[in-house]
Amino acid sequence: MVGIKTPDDIYFVADTLGSIDLVERAHILLIYDVKGYLDSLEFVESLDGHMVVPSHSEATTNIKPVVEFNKNKILEIENVILDFLKEEHNCTECTQHIFNHYNLRISYNKYMLILSTVRSYLSYLSNSKRIKNYFKNNRLVFINVT
Repeated sequence: MVGIKTPDDIYFVADTLGSIDLVERAHILLIYDVKGYLDSLEFVESLDGHMVVPSHSEATTNIKPVVEFNKNKILEIENVILDFLKEEHNCTECTQHIFNHYNLRISYNKYMLILSTVRSYLSYLSNSKRIKNYFKNNRLVFINVT
C-alpha cells in the first residue's frame, strides 16, 4: 500500500483505515500485519489538521475520530479472540467464532478474507506472547496465556 502527499499537504492514505460506517458494518477488515496496521494508524493520526483522503471515507482535516474508531475495533477483536482462547482452538474455529460473534453472513470470499485476517491476529497475539501456539493431534492450536 502506498500513501501520497501532494505539494499542498493533502495526504492520500489509501486503505490505511476504514470509514466508521464501513467498520460498523463489516466489523473486521482485511489486515495482513496487525502491528503494522496499528503503526500506520498512529502515523495517520499524526496528520490531524492536514487534509487526509482515505479510500473508504470522506476527506477530512479531523481524522482522529476515524483513527480512534479503527483502533478501538482492533482492540475489540483482539479481546473477542483472547476471550475465545480461554480454551484451545485452531484458526478455523477462531474464524467461525468471529463470524458468529458479529453475526456476519458467510460467503466463500468473505470467509477467505476473514480467515486470512484471523491468522494475522493469531500471529500478532502469538508474537506478543499473549497467546501460546502448539501442535496437538497434528493441528495447530492456540490458547490464551494472559
